[in-house]
Amino acid sequence: MLPLLFLLGSAPLLVRGQAQTAAICAAEFAWMTNSKGSSPCLVAAQVDSVCNNGNWIILRLDASVQYQNPNLVNRTVSLCTCSWASYNLISACIACQGFPEQTPFWGDYTSSCAGQLSKKYVRLYRHGLPSFN
Repeated sequence: MLPLLFLLGSAPLLVRGQAQTAAICAAEFAWMTNSKGSSPCLVAAQVDSVCNNGNWIILRLDASVQYQNPNLVNRTVSLCTCSWASYNLISACIACQGFPEQTPFWGDYTSSCAGQLSKKYVRLYRHGLPSFN
């Protein structure tokens, strides 16, 4: 399993300091693309980047790669990654890449999120990124 946050050295085509993804949704999931042309994978990276100084990278899945749930070991637990929004977006990202069987249950996804589960409403930043206040 790979964490949702990857070291920049492992993704040479990606740029430091941005929310980004190398994941590609299959054509039949085009309906998941938002009005700005962003896939659920990119929007998930944008949501999660809010709690990581604007940095978050979601790589492409294949049959041998699975995303890890937020966890303390990889330091991926935050109000952003442990949010219902992030969970739904990463679930859509997994499904649109053709691996719906890899979608975790909410309880499993948040099992390491004690104290970081966001319970407040989501407000939009001026750049359209969520703010958990």
